[in-house]
Amino acid sequence: MAVHQSTCFYPAASGAKNPTAWTVTLGWGGRALANFTTLHNPKTTLVPGTSLSGAPLAPPLYTPVSIGGTTAYRLVFTPAPGSAALGNPEQLSARRGEYVVTVLSVGLTQAQDQSLLRLVLLQL
Repeated sequence: MAVHQSTCFYPAASGAKNPTAWTVTLGWGGRALANFTTLHNPKTTLVPGTSLSGAPLAPPLYTPVSIGGTTAYRLVFTPAPGSAALGNPEQLSARRGEYVVTVLSVGLTQAQDQSLLRLVLLQL
């Protein structure tokens, strides 16, 4: 079963005072839907991992949020060393019908992330 997806990257404007960047990924098909459903199933156990340097990595913690009547899942990443000026990367994912939409951003506020996801969901 193949994963079908399309991704658009929106980079920061050159020389921007507060740099931002985001990607929007649209997935569809059985594998994308199954992955999303399994990942956000409360019965699924997410386990810790190990970084390439051997440091322990906590499992991802998804927080459900409602966006325009659709349940989305928010994930805040731990910033990489030296990237504090960009802010914490965040990810929002939601399913609408036969599609899974994921917004991954750096430098946007939580409200901006939610607005961006809401705009994409309205197009589906």
